[in-house]
Amino acid sequence: MAVRFLIADDYSAHQKLMANIIQFLGGEMRYAATGHEALHLAQSEEFEIVLMDLQMPGLGGVAAADRLIHGWSEHPHRPRIIAVTAEYTPERRALCHAVGMDGFIAKPYEAATLKSTLQQVIMFGHCWTDGVPARTLDMKRFLKAATVRDFAAWANAAPEALREAASDANGLAEFQQQAHTLGFLSLEQSLQAFATSGAEASIEGAISELRVAIIVGQEALSMTRGESLAVA
Repeated sequence: MAVRFLIADDYSAHQKLMANIIQFLGGEMRYAATGHEALHLAQSEEFEIVLMDLQMPGLGGVAAADRLIHGWSEHPHRPRIIAVTAEYTPERRALCHAVGMDGFIAKPYEAATLKSTLQQVIMFGHCWTDGVPARTLDMKRFLKAATVRDFAAWANAAPEALREAASDANGLAEFQQQAHTLGFLSLEQSLQAFATSGAEASIEGAISELRVAIIVGQEALSMTRGESLAVA
């Protein structure tokens, strides 16, 4: 049975290049030119792999992927989602990993690179070199919270605030609630583990989680500037 692909990209030349590789692999494909269209097709039809361009009109690729992954959180056979972008940065890669996407391809890429990536995802379910992705950010929740909070000011004060809260049960609970509100899933879990493990536990693990969360949050805000209905 042929693997079904959804190519989400608003540039026809990129669609054709991907289509040529997919046909070579014996796959079938559909196309989407906007984030909203990709979201609708992925929710209404069955696909094994979604190639998600990150810069698309309207709803961006990361926000669309976040909604799809959240919607399939209880489903073991959700489509695999591979990020595709012309603007590669470590921060962007970290954001895609944090929302639970299954791979990352930087443009421009060679046909052999795309072919190898798709084969890895078909075989193993992802193509990250650092292991199976775990969703550590609820991007929709984060964007909603960031519209009513000065995230830059919070991020600047957060590391020292967390160190101070570490010795105060009420302060730690409040910080954990902030992590929940901001959609920092891994940080929330780390704080919960610290709170229940006793005074001998180190706060440094939670501080490290916080620093990663701040980087990811800053990149999420940067990527969604100008996107319509990113929070809706």
